[in-house]
Amino acid sequence: MNEIKKVCIIGAGNIGVAIAVDLSLNENLTVTILTSRAKDLNKDFMRIDSETNEKFVGKDIQVTDDYSKALDDCDLLIITVPSFVIKNIIDQVQDYSPKRILFVPGYGGKEFWCKKLIEKGCIIAGFERVSHIARLIEPTIVRASKKKELYLACLNKNHTEQMCREIEKLFKIQCKPVNNYLTVTLTPSNPILHTARLYSMFKECDFSTPLEKQIQFYTEWTDDSSKQLFEMDNELQLVCKSFSQIDLSGVISLPRHYESTTIPTLTQKITSIPSFKGILSPLRQDGNVFYIDSNSRYFKEDFMFGLCILKGFALIAGIKTPAFDTVLSWYEKISGENFWTKEHIFAGTSLINSGVPQNFGINTIKDVYDFYGSSI
Repeated sequence: MNEIKKVCIIGAGNIGVAIAVDLSLNENLTVTILTSRAKDLNKDFMRIDSETNEKFVGKDIQVTDDYSKALDDCDLLIITVPSFVIKNIIDQVQDYSPKRILFVPGYGGKEFWCKKLIEKGCIIAGFERVSHIARLIEPTIVRASKKKELYLACLNKNHTEQMCREIEKLFKIQCKPVNNYLTVTLTPSNPILHTARLYSMFKECDFSTPLEKQIQFYTEWTDDSSKQLFEMDNELQLVCKSFSQIDLSGVISLPRHYESTTIPTLTQKITSIPSFKGILSPLRQDGNVFYIDSNSRYFKEDFMFGLCILKGFALIAGIKTPAFDTVLSWYEKISGENFWTKEHIFAGTSLINSGVPQNFGINTIKDVYDFYGSSI
């Protein structure tokens, strides 16, 4: 693979800005942000470390809404936009020939849209989780902490080791290889973490229910949220075990990820993580009351391009998922989506607009092995 000299980042949100600032500090590297909001981003970019308050000022970051300008001769394309707009992004990217694409994060069914790019020789990679815990405080200023280590997989595993070395050099964060991209796809991050919490908080509510106050998403985490998370995480681990020809040992359960073996210890752990402080629940204020924000990324992404995908793989594996189903049924009811047929088969009309593997011809365990490559 050729040396990375030109990087394009699609998306000027929390993660996109944080990555742009950090990468721009590399010598002999051109960093461009591609965004429809380019005309509004005419100030210097800055990342303020949320743990140390150290300030990092971006160096010569270019901003454009012109795909041609951003993607011509692009060595590395980093895509940070939500999963629900990935199809449109990939449709536009396919007219160019980026040498590498890195999805941040890599889950959400993003790999399913990349067939033509793969045929052109593009390397498709994804992070297991985001590289920063980040929140914009102004359009070009982000408060963010870097992860201590990153985990990455390429869809073609032969490229993973080299890609990790290149990313580690650029991000200045240790980057460890993941054996198979399916590990990234099944990572129990937001698709379980967020949906379990949302259900626990709002299971007696819908989008029209008035609430008295805003709620801290993590620092007010409850034992009920932890219980729901444990149950959903256990179901995902059963799904992973069903794909025995792929090494999915890298799909670390969330209780293990948070070093917590009981419901109370998990609650205590999540409520005490410094980088989670100040993150609010997806609520919108109307006068003196609050309502659940149906347009939040927590809903638009983490169900249709998160939990639905995990449920799709569970169907392929033949694993029953009552905890998944409880949360999805609640969301189906309050959103008006249709996930189940009259025969209660998870094949409702709304799923055509989701990222479930079945939409891409992946219907059997053999199909999964053919797409991701088995280990034997």
